[in-house]
Amino acid sequence: MPYMNGLEALDTIMSRYPHAKVIMVSNEVRNSFINQSLQLGAKSYIMKPFDIQGFVTTVNKISQCGN
Repeated sequence: MPYMNGLEALDTIMSRYPHAKVIMVSNEVRNSFINQSLQLGAKSYIMKPFDIQGFVTTVNKISQCGN
């Protein structure tokens, strides 16, 4: 992303829309990045490349959850 990284974008989204249901999709494998994503409010983390059925399952699961 040209102006901010994924964590910065997530932090901005969550500060403006605290009830947003964000799923991070990235090829970043460091546990620190994944953990920080979840601490900032991501509901799930999906590694690239991903299986489309697993992606759909995650989206459905997150969309059915409360905040």
